[in-house]
Amino acid sequence: MDALTAQGFAGARSAFAGGQRLHECLAASLSERIFAHGLQPGTAIDEAALCRHYGVSRASLRDALQLLLAEGLLALTQDGGFAVSVVSREDIAGLCALLAQVDSHALCCLAARDRGEVLALLEDCAHAASSLPPESGVAQAGLEDAGGSGEAMRAAQRWYARLREHAQAASAPCFALLSRQVARQLQLALGPERARLESAVAIDLRAPLSRALLAGAADDIASLCRQQATALRDAVC
Repeated sequence: MDALTAQGFAGARSAFAGGQRLHECLAASLSERIFAHGLQPGTAIDEAALCRHYGVSRASLRDALQLLLAEGLLALTQDGGFAVSVVSREDIAGLCALLAQVDSHALCCLAARDRGEVLALLEDCAHAASSLPPESGVAQAGLEDAGGSGEAMRAAQRWYARLREHAQAASAPCFALLSRQVARQLQLALGPERARLESAVAIDLRAPLSRALLAGAADDIASLCRQQATALRDAVC
């Protein structure tokens, strides 16, 4: 049993003991391996081997695979089996563009709120940025922003992440769901490289986006979201 499978087995059994249904635990364990590229895109699923490793029935495993199929992490093969989904470069470009549109809409919903409320949310984002833990992934990457401060860029990324949370809460729930689905597909495509790539192309949006939000400038908000997404698209594609 390889290390990833052993970890997945332990995690699935632990979750099962906590009350989750077995096929849901299996799906969660397999999705972690897929997102980490322990199971590479395009890899055929060896159902017999997974049943042996996890110590489960074929029926339980099939139920788990059907969940992952519904989530877009697996695809059906011509022989009726399963394989890890492949996200093409064209699809990645489309996902980046879609993410920019979703973020733009949610941020415009936020900008439409009372100016005092927007100011309070921006203050919350600033507080979140200042409390960024030193062990963040960006810190480990050793990246620096234009001013030569890796800490400043880490703070900028934490600020934007909190702002997106506020924006998604201000928009219809379907947009938050869509944002999560796009993020999952990008993780499927990029695997462990996603965090490094996003950090490498990150833009400090704190000042320009704050001004745009307070002014209710929808065009500026959309432009800034496109800049962020385009930078990632260009780095990947």
